[in-house]
Amino acid sequence: MAPTPQQEALSGWAAAGLELGSRRPERIDVLPLRREIIGRIIGRGGSVIKDIRERSGARVDARDQTEDPVQVLISGTNDAVEMAKALLMDAAEGAAGGPDKRDSVE
Repeated sequence: MAPTPQQEALSGWAAAGLELGSRRPERIDVLPLRREIIGRIIGRGGSVIKDIRERSGARVDARDQTEDPVQVLISGTNDAVEMAKALLMDAAEGAAGGPDKRDSVE
């Protein structure tokens, strides 16, 4: 039986050398995001993804950007993963809307 894309992404994540420390995360999720918006999700100099990591407490990795959609890996406590996913989805919606939609005042 062939591995699922999520299993392949997780094995690739471990192969990339991302150490999870001595503790295993409670939860590891994969959130697929369109490649065309991933640059806006990461932000200039990684500012957006860094903010998401700090606010949620989750580890967020969008290292492999060769596939579409990009498999964004999120790990941490259940609460941290849920918060990171919500923040990522908010950022994705803002990126998909473009700068005019995001910055407009209604």
